[in-house]
Amino acid sequence: MRTINNIEDLRTERARLRMQRATLEEEIKVGFKEVKQGLHPLHLAKKGAQMFLLREKNGVVSDSVGLVADLIARKLIFRNSSLITKLIAPLLVKNVTSNVVHDNKDKILGWIGSILLKLDKKNKKPVHNHHPSDESTAHTDFSSE
Repeated sequence: MRTINNIEDLRTERARLRMQRATLEEEIKVGFKEVKQGLHPLHLAKKGAQMFLLREKNGVVSDSVGLVADLIARKLIFRNSSLITKLIAPLLVKNVTSNVVHDNKDKILGWIGSILLKLDKKNKKPVHNHHPSDESTAHTDFSSE
């Protein structure tokens, strides 16, 4: 809140607050429209279909997971399937897994980090750097010789 010293300051502050309120109301309307559109059943169906059919350029981790999922699907799960199933199903599995990894990469990286910290704590051994010159010589009397 600003200090108001005269009537002109009051008018200026009121105008600024009206503009701020109008801006905030517009942002709320836009946000509400986005939420409403996001909950529309056709939009949800479209997003689900995109997850199966499209793959974004996600990065090394999700590409690696996608390739592993493709390999597992092609060589293990669908190895005795028809040619069309062998071609289409692994592609869908690859797209879904890489999109899931991309959407949850923060959780996955946090989980991996916590595992690495636990392993690091298990493997650390206490280090004893004891050197003979570290002991105090305060109690020694050197003048007796």
